[in-house]
Amino acid sequence: MKILSKSNTGNTQEKSTAPPSKEAGGIPSRYLPYNKKLKQFSKNLRNDSTRSEIALWQELRGAKTGYTFNRQKPILNYIVDFYCKPLHLVIEADGISHWGEEAIKSDKIRQEKLEELDLHFLRFADDEILSDIENVMRVIEITIEELEEKYPEARKRRKDGERSKRKRRTRAERGKRNSSKNPPNPL
Repeated sequence: MKILSKSNTGNTQEKSTAPPSKEAGGIPSRYLPYNKKLKQFSKNLRNDSTRSEIALWQELRGAKTGYTFNRQKPILNYIVDFYCKPLHLVIEADGISHWGEEAIKSDKIRQEKLEELDLHFLRFADDEILSDIENVMRVIEITIEELEEKYPEARKRRKDGERSKRKRRTRAERGKRNSSKNPPNPL
């Protein structure tokens, strides 16, 4: 995203609103702009998921696909159901609220704006996810293979379906660790 601004000399200058791309372990990180006001709303959506979103999440989570997906991810002024950063992949579970004429138009505009950020979309109907999850996952795996061809650096981040070896610590464990770093002052 770029903004034009006038300097004191009257010249017009172009400024980018996105931070420059960084290298992290040889893989370029991407900055996707989002509306910070949507963070709480996306959290609420994660806590109030539809049956189809839950069913699809059970298949996508835990690196079963080899990639990490985010749920209810804010991007621009929208929230996408599932997002995989290394593959630039968005997956939408379309329920009855997406069937109306206005909703179809709105979804089309939303998808076009997000595709301008080089994001790729997969859309599945709720009933398709609930009745034929195996086929939905087959389509996702085929799409992942195609996107790995387009983004070969993404393969480096693939976990080959294995759960991460790193153990997640609970809040209590994190608290214990932090308190051991700063022991109480005996004086």
